[in-house]
Amino acid sequence: MQLFGFSIILFAGALLTHIIAWRFLRPRRHIRGLLLHFASVWSLAVMLDILAVLPGAPGSLLSWLHASLFYWPAALAYVSLFSLIEQDSPSLLMVDLASGTGRDGVSRQDLLSALHVEGGVVLQRLRAACDNGLVAGNEALGWSLTPRGLWVARVSALAARLYRLDRAG
Repeated sequence: MQLFGFSIILFAGALLTHIIAWRFLRPRRHIRGLLLHFASVWSLAVMLDILAVLPGAPGSLLSWLHASLFYWPAALAYVSLFSLIEQDSPSLLMVDLASGTGRDGVSRQDLLSALHVEGGVVLQRLRAACDNGLVAGNEALGWSLTPRGLWVARVSALAARLYRLDRAG
């Protein structure tokens, strides 16, 4: 139980330092920045444990492995959900629009205008993908996947097929 507590404290510390640090300095590539941040916090904790100056640290390689079984999945889950937390979600926007209309629903025009207005959620997502190196282009010229974005798209499509997400119902 002590290892689990240590893992929670380590993750909470990484999360807190991330929130504080990003108030002052936000990296251009958010995903890479978050991954480096969580890896840096974990590496620092390991080094402090080796120097025996980190109270409650695991102490052995096997204990660090056990502590990492919480820390890394939690960190990776946070990184994958960060864009939903950071910006508006197109899916949540559609649900929110539909929930306020009752039985009549949302007209196609209202939905499209909510998604495509200047500064709308789709444009926010495209700009974030551009910042992360997944997409290239702009509103005037159009958008295209970069080689890295194409790789991510192929991996996502493969995962969708493996999990049978391509079949409705």
